[in-house]
Amino acid sequence: QGQVLLLMRGMCEAGQQVALAAPADGALYARAGTLPVERIAWSGRGMGGLRALRGILARPFDVVHSHASRAHGHVAVARTGVRPQPLHVVSRRVDFSVGGTPWGRWKYRRGADAYLAISRGVYDVLVRGGVEPEHITVVPSGIDLAKFAAVRDPAYLRSEFALVPGVPVIVNVAALAPHKAQTVLLHAVRALRERRALRCFIVGEGALRSTLEREAHTLGVADVVTFTGFRDDALEFIRLADVFVMSSHLEGLGTSIMDAQVLGAPVVATRTGGIPEIVEDGVTGLLVPPRDPAVLAHALARMLDDGELRARCREHARAQSEGYDYHRTVYKTLDVYRRLCHVHPPLEGNSSR
Repeated sequence: QGQVLLLMRGMCEAGQQVALAAPADGALYARAGTLPVERIAWSGRGMGGLRALRGILARPFDVVHSHASRAHGHVAVARTGVRPQPLHVVSRRVDFSVGGTPWGRWKYRRGADAYLAISRGVYDVLVRGGVEPEHITVVPSGIDLAKFAAVRDPAYLRSEFALVPGVPVIVNVAALAPHKAQTVLLHAVRALRERRALRCFIVGEGALRSTLEREAHTLGVADVVTFTGFRDDALEFIRLADVFVMSSHLEGLGTSIMDAQVLGAPVVATRTGGIPEIVEDGVTGLLVPPRDPAVLAHALARMLDDGELRARCREHARAQSEGYDYHRTVYKTLDVYRRLCHVHPPLEGNSSR
């Protein structure tokens, strides 16, 4: 949702007319109320939702941009009954396999005019799923660099959680979902705590929270691992971190890693998906194979123990992060729109929608 909001904001700043179709009771619809965009209430449920979407697409839009797999499928079907058909662009932000079923093969091979992959890793997954390479453009996610000016001193977190001075803090910010692999992190923490004192914060919410909390108790690390749930001060947690860790075994790119690099938190992450495109091993962080808690624990210990490594990674990552501004994402996306509209001329009188 954050990426969609940034894209809409940037498109408005670039002079484009933007409309959002989304559930009226959802957070995205509400947050879009702060932007100069038209909001269209659309639930996407059942045949009624499909008919409603077909009516929306019958309006003179040049480009319809889907940002989730379900939206991709709905638009792919709904636009078949619309003449003239609007162009369909799909953003793919996860590196899950695609095209493994008859429906998936149709959706990915015939259900869109262009795909925006947030990393080369996602690009490769789309190609393996049957999407023609010429229909894919790598458009990395961006972040709002201005937001970091408002990040507070995290001293209040040290007080809130009774942190002991000198005890290192490890932070993970991610949804509590299977592909984020926090179980691997818990096993790594168990190995680490045998050699040192530490605190670990897992910031985020998700369906696996109760399962992960039980796992922490089973492994004997519940006293050093805190599940915070959703926090609107996630950036302050990252700023607090001595090391930021991402334990995923699937990851499209990892905007929380980008946040950590801006804030100067040394990164230890898995070599999967698009992560190696923003984390260079030994230069802007440390990379480890996914699903290997022993190697993850070793890398965390190395980062905590080696002050020169932390300083080097912090310096190079901060320099690299200057290129993360979301306007890069906006203009690369706009280039795709314009290229498509040049091949398929836009509807008369509506060249900016």
